[in-house]
Formats: sequence, structure tokens, C-alpha cells
Amino acid sequence: MYKFIKGLSHKNMTYSHIAFLYQDINTKKYYLSHTNPNSENIVDNSNQFMLMSNGSKIIKPEFLKNIVIESEVTPMNFMYKQVGDYLL
Repeated sequence: MYKFIKGLSHKNMTYSHIAFLYQDINTKKYYLSHTNPNSENIVDNSNQFMLMSNGSKIIKPEFLKNIVIESEVTPMNFMYKQVGDYLL
């Protein structure tokens, strides 16, 4: 299970893509990933046709079960405030 910490911008500001910093809640290690924190959201459409609540309800889980790990973030990365090409 992984806890989302924050989004990381690229060191070259002309790039618009970002990476995400996660922490494994069991081992307390940090990981860099391109998996969006909203990737495991659950959309509940069960009340969509009721007059009082006609919108979808989005349930965001507190922790993600699966992410694609790009690299582990070490204490040296925190010291230099950079992991790969992304700024911490």
C-alpha cells in the first residue's frame, strides 16, 4: 500500500509532465512513480438517476495498492532535493 506525498515537477521548466512521490506504508521507503494518485478512484453511479443526487460520487481511497515504481528515493536525493530529473 502506498501513500501519495506530492507531485514533483521536472527540473527543466519547459517540460509539462510531472512525477509523483509515494511512501510505502509498510517499509516507510519513498518511491518515484508516474502512476497518477487518482488511478484507483471508484466512481459510484448508483444514485445517478435520483432527483436529489443526479451526479456521480467519486470515492478516493486513502492508499493505493499498486503503483509503477520508477526508482527508490534515497536520503541523498532528499539532501540534494532532486531525484532523477525531478525536483523534490
